[in-house]
Amino acid sequence: MTPRVETRPVQGKERLVTVALVGLFLVALAVRLYLATVPGYEDDTTHFKWWTRLVTQEGLSQAYSGTYPQTYAIYPPLMMFFLRAVGLLYQGLFSPSFALDAPQLGFMIKGLGIVFDLLTWVAIFLWVRKWKGLRAASLAALALALNPAIIFDVAYWGQPDSIHSFFLLLSMIFLVDRKPAASWASLAAAALVKPQAWVFLPLVAAVTVWRSGPKGLAQGVAAGTGVSLVAVAPFLFHNTLPQLMSLPNEIYGAMAVLSANAHNIWWLYSPGPGLVPDDGTIGLLSYRNTGLLLLAVFYGFSLWRLRGRPEQSQILATAAFLGFSFFMLLTRVHENHMFMVFPILAVCMVGDARWRWIYGVLSLTFLANLALHDPPLAASLWKAAALPFWQPLQVANSIVNTVVLLTWTVLLAVGPGRERASSEASVPASTLK
Repeated sequence: MTPRVETRPVQGKERLVTVALVGLFLVALAVRLYLATVPGYEDDTTHFKWWTRLVTQEGLSQAYSGTYPQTYAIYPPLMMFFLRAVGLLYQGLFSPSFALDAPQLGFMIKGLGIVFDLLTWVAIFLWVRKWKGLRAASLAALALALNPAIIFDVAYWGQPDSIHSFFLLLSMIFLVDRKPAASWASLAAAALVKPQAWVFLPLVAAVTVWRSGPKGLAQGVAAGTGVSLVAVAPFLFHNTLPQLMSLPNEIYGAMAVLSANAHNIWWLYSPGPGLVPDDGTIGLLSYRNTGLLLLAVFYGFSLWRLRGRPEQSQILATAAFLGFSFFMLLTRVHENHMFMVFPILAVCMVGDARWRWIYGVLSLTFLANLALHDPPLAASLWKAAALPFWQPLQVANSIVNTVVLLTWTVLLAVGPGRERASSEASVPASTLK
């Protein structure tokens, strides 16, 4: 007689774990919603309010028709589309006259970033579940949901970094799933929200050619071009394309400094409370060109290590590394520009355990970078004459980030770790359509 197998305790344990995981996600969401009611980085929030009113009352085509900051937005057109959606909802529900001082407007603008933060959790969970199972998927998504630096940036400061980072993550997921059209379309969407995403274009192009050939590259370029045309359609229709074409120069010219509070090699090179212009030179090269050259060297090394037909974990790790290299090596980088590294890193550390400590360390340095330049906190510490330890903390944070960059470079040079992704044949296609 076959003995009976008692499954109730196991099922009960699984149910308990599921409840605990759902509870953690709900706690992460609740913390974000609470912080969304708290004034964060008020200067930036005020700008977003102006731009939301501009595109809601005047239309998308007028986003770049006036003068920065009130009547000229320095974000690409897809971001303006999302702000217009928020503005129309706010105007319809709360303020037909579009009052700028109502708390609902600030909450809804922050809520836009929170929504895309949630979508990123879902994307991570769905893809990792197909790759490594339910437990790994839950932990990867929670790594982002419970990350204090991510919460600080999105919910407290109200930065929209989760929007372009979401599309960027989709681009990387579709890239490793050999879906070049979807990958390029997602990358275009990311860049049309925030221009920093363009740094991933050479990587996406190279991997597309290696894994999908010229046909895949043609499909990708066509898809990216299609998304771009849709985004600029309002400007074409209303004959305001010349205004839109002025945007790259305006973005490039904004805060022409060595480091816009980013704790990278340039902050290490010239630390201090003032922002140093990046119009100086190192030998024959300008600061700006020196940063570009360094990034080109790191980029070339990354593609050389990745050449051929790389596995998915290698592609993801390289993408996260390049995002961090962008943050560390270029001038004019802001403290929140490291954000886009974390969704990709949360996925790739599932396939290679070496990236987990990098995720943990960078989470701490990213939080420190934001907190050490938070206006209310900084003002209170400056007032308390805290300079003797305030500036060394910033320098120490830059040193840690530099050590991580160099260590990460060595790890990529060594090659994949022991805990690698399973073979390509055993990995099902993404469930994201």
